[in-house]
Amino acid sequence: MIREDKLSHVYSESSIEKYFPELHDLQAIALWINIYYYDNYKRRVTAVGCDCGLVKVAVINVMDLQVSQNWLLRYDKPVPSVIVFPHRNVFGKPAFISAEAEKCIPKDDMPKLNIVISSTSNAVVFENILEHGMKRDVILSGSESSDCILCCCIADINMDGQNEILLECLANFLCGEGRLESFLEQTPPIDANISKARNGLVETRKYLILAANEKDKQALVVLDAHLLLGKLHYAMGMYEDALHHYQEAELDTLTEKQLPCRSLRIIAESYAIKEKERSLTLDTDKHLSCRRLRIIAESYATRGLCLERLPPNSKSKYKIAEWHEQIIKCYEISGDLTLVYLQEQDKIAMQQQNGISTISTNNTGTYSTQSPVCTTKHIGPILETALQRAPILYIQTGNIQAAINRYREVLSTVESTATQSLRVTLTRQLAEVLLRGISGANYKPPEGQGDTTAAVSRRTNHYSSSDSPWKPKKYAGPNMFVPRNEYEETILLLLISEAMAVRDAVLSQSPEFKEARIHAFENATAVYDLLTVVVVRWSQVELLYEVKTSFERAMKFSHEEAHIWMQYALCLISMGRYMHAYRVLKVVARLSPQKVMPCLLAARLCYEQLNMLSEGVEWSQKALQRETASPQGMQSRCHLYIGIGHSMLSANTIVKQDKGLIYHYLGSQRLAEKTLRDAAKIDPNSHQTWYNLGMVLESLGEVEAASDCMATALEVETTNPILPILSIPVTFE
Repeated sequence: MIREDKLSHVYSESSIEKYFPELHDLQAIALWINIYYYDNYKRRVTAVGCDCGLVKVAVINVMDLQVSQNWLLRYDKPVPSVIVFPHRNVFGKPAFISAEAEKCIPKDDMPKLNIVISSTSNAVVFENILEHGMKRDVILSGSESSDCILCCCIADINMDGQNEILLECLANFLCGEGRLESFLEQTPPIDANISKARNGLVETRKYLILAANEKDKQALVVLDAHLLLGKLHYAMGMYEDALHHYQEAELDTLTEKQLPCRSLRIIAESYAIKEKERSLTLDTDKHLSCRRLRIIAESYATRGLCLERLPPNSKSKYKIAEWHEQIIKCYEISGDLTLVYLQEQDKIAMQQQNGISTISTNNTGTYSTQSPVCTTKHIGPILETALQRAPILYIQTGNIQAAINRYREVLSTVESTATQSLRVTLTRQLAEVLLRGISGANYKPPEGQGDTTAAVSRRTNHYSSSDSPWKPKKYAGPNMFVPRNEYEETILLLLISEAMAVRDAVLSQSPEFKEARIHAFENATAVYDLLTVVVVRWSQVELLYEVKTSFERAMKFSHEEAHIWMQYALCLISMGRYMHAYRVLKVVARLSPQKVMPCLLAARLCYEQLNMLSEGVEWSQKALQRETASPQGMQSRCHLYIGIGHSMLSANTIVKQDKGLIYHYLGSQRLAEKTLRDAAKIDPNSHQTWYNLGMVLESLGEVEAASDCMATALEVETTNPILPILSIPVTFE
């Protein structure tokens, strides 16, 4: 028991038997506790209903905290509601109803107290328990045939002075929702599963239709039933029927009121389905469960998905633009509700861990708090589609800036446990859009640039007071970094994406983790490739140092993965760490026994940087062997590298002034000439081949042939005359 101190108003844990001895040693999970005081608060009746069907009723003397009477009942089903109530209402009719209204009916010292016990199967009333105990029981008429009784309420509805009992029955709705969610968890709502859904959701559809047709139920229950029917028909491929149920639920008329988690999910999934937007009113003061929050979120998402499957009949550009606008709006509302739902889930999980029952409704976050209690590990395909689809549709309609703004809105929200893996994809996609669709003149930096502490404080207050409750919490604070240009934002996005990809990497090599390991590796590879392209494109080679450290982290989860090792080698070459790169290329060549490129890169390093000419020739010959066994269009390049290697070997012999090896020199040059001529036959349009052949012929004294080769090299590479003039042999008379 948590008790508040009267003076300090501090809550602290206290012994429950000290204040409520009737609740001590209950040995069951209580679903409902009801306490009724009488005799001027000198006595009380406590009733407890438990999940195992146990019902405990006790009469306590409040003055000395002694249990004067005690009864135990056992039912075969859970007891979700137990209420103690007097037979007559203690308040008279209000004056505006009856001119002769009594101010108040005085309380009796010994009132006639009744207890209504609601199990999930029926409801039983025990009359006048203070006089007869738990002996006079009456089963409420009609409660046996009704569906699941979950809650009960006592009220004088017709104001005749006598209390009435209201029962809430939700069996059809709960059975339908449970069956639907269980089926879709095993069979995602995709085109390939439509036939399975049409066969497997027949009974579920009957339950939800019964719930939707129960007009005596609360409006919110009927609303949720229609929203779930829309989701069900979408899974079955019946898109027009899905839109019809969203119209019945008046999804178009929802206003942005504060909703609980379950409601947000249902509405978001429904909106990711219907047509045109209006505004539905829900009571702001009613806090429902997280499940209903999710149903509402899913409804918006499913609505957009259905609209995409049902394009307008008119070919008018105006109609098509309006259709696109409706779909995008559905996805945006669904995405916002999804983020609110996930943030609320994390908040509830954190409060459950810390034992906190009060939930703050502040809409501003200053930092990301990772909850170790994860209640929602997967968003689900419908809600995940809603989060990713809106910016893609903006791009398809040519509105690049709107797509960028949507990406920024999603990424600036406070991170939740379930969106961590999705953020890797979103950051990478935004970086790609900035690279491909935005130039320096068209770039608009994110909002909030140059915020001071006071400005942030004002903005924080604005979020708390006037922003929509359907908008997720966002990061805010005076120390936030705001990119000033597209270069900063792109690099920032990719570094964030890389950090998250490494964090999500699967290190285990066990077979059961193979699929997760491959998925994480592909995400990381895509980020590394894009980061390398960006750095090279902007000629910011010095930034490769950060890439290098990233690749070193990537080695931890890149066991026997040639692509990452290849990228690592190229990174090391760009940094000038040639020997390290050479060793990495050896690993790449081993991991890719058929690839030619690693061998050629190793040969080039040996020729140009490491002065390992013999090893370079060996790598070139190994590349030719791989090309012969598995053609990859590199045969000419292999012959070229072999020829260059022999030419450099012969030149190295002359430099050493070793006269005894002159014949070896001539033999190497002739071998180089033969190899280069073979390369020229295979690819006569390679200027490098003709250039190197000319150099070899010049060293052999065949000046005229060398001049012809140089001329041919210039002819095939007219757009880029890179050959130095001094390299062309000239004879003097």
